Amino acid sequence: MTDDELEQLVKAAEGGSPLAQYALGLFLAKGAAAAPDAERAAEWFQRAAAAGNAEAQFALAVCCHRGTGRQKDLEEAFNWYESAAKQGLAVAQFNLGYCFELGEGTAVDLAQAVTWYERAAAQGDGEARDALTELAQAAREAGSGPSPQVARPSVSAEPPEPATRPPGPRPDKAPALPVAEPTRMPVSPARPAWTAPRPSEPEPEAAAEPEPEPTPEVEDEVPPDLEPLLEAAVGGDASAQYDLGVAYVSGEELDQNYERAAYWLAQAASQAHPDAQYALGALYADGNGVPKDAQLAVRWYQRAAAQGHAGGQFNLGYCYEFGEGVRKDNAEAVKWYRRAAAQGDADAQEALLSIQSP
Repeated sequence: MTDDELEQLVKAAEGGSPLAQYALGLFLAKGAAAAPDAERAAEWFQRAAAAGNAEAQFALAVCCHRGTGRQKDLEEAFNWYESAAKQGLAVAQFNLGYCFELGEGTAVDLAQAVTWYERAAAQGDGEARDALTELAQAAREAGSGPSPQVARPSVSAEPPEPATRPPGPRPDKAPALPVAEPTRMPVSPARPAWTAPRPSEPEPEAAAEPEPEPTPEVEDEVPPDLEPLLEAAVGGDASAQYDLGVAYVSGEELDQNYERAAYWLAQAASQAHPDAQYALGALYADGNGVPKDAQLAVRWYQRAAAQGHAGGQFNLGYCYEFGEGVRKDNAEAVKWYRRAAAQGDADAQEALLSIQSP
């Protein structure tokens, strides 16, 4: 950000724009131009939160929860989580459930914990789904009666980024690329290990999209160590289908083959696997393994974004900002950038700073 752009952002924030106030708070918290200034960041989050900005309410709650930029206050953190959660912010709903579960800033109330975890899970929050699974397992092990508390990692004393959730590890996300680059395929030298099947999630309400079909005579040939993965993928396991698709994209464990990658990613995406939906959108955006189609890319980004996938939210914001496969709409771009930024997506945070500067 140039000095002139920063001056414009400060002017907008001082003029009362909650979005600019939140963006300025992110800028100060990250120390993009100088050393991070947690206290000033918290002050701007406070102003935006008071004006009703959900992401700022969540960021301020994290500051209170961790004691970053202001005195640690669990009750105030709980109150701000609640304000953001009631506006539908999934990450705040998860943290509110966490507070109810462990009695942080409020009395322990497992029924309320389940309620808020369910609301976050309905938006595709993986940690919330895990929390619900753990609570259910604890209840089964305890037999009848209220579920016992499930041990979770304690809140770290290390100052966090303003948009990270205090409990538990952050979800994996794709490698960050510059804001000007819309496609961020979730591929790294180490393919994510395939794990046992997870309960499937309901497909978001959207019209069915065309999927790439395999050539009938094509059979996947994989080395012996990937045969269990292929078997699981053929058997319909969405996580295995996603991992197999990523392996074809990376070309590290298999010969690179975008057509087969597109096929397997489409199989997983059709089962509402958010990483696969995001990755399939990237293939359509670049025309890798499928005909280049910006509109289909947007539709798959939308499905991933609706499930809380930060990469999908960022790419969807990019598409709205620059009119890629959809009509330009800065308000929609800001909305999706904000949702990704609230999950700690650095590209989205930078995009918010840029889009708010005339």
